[in-house]
Amino acid sequence: MYPDRERGKVEARRGKLAEHGPGAALPKEE
Repeated sequence: MYPDRERGKVEARRGKLAEHGPGAALPKEE
């Protein structure tokens, strides 16, 4: 889906939303 480094940026930005849904919480257009 995303490289780990890109995913890390998204998770840091999304906060706990990334914890609740690692796939669903990630933006698809970014």
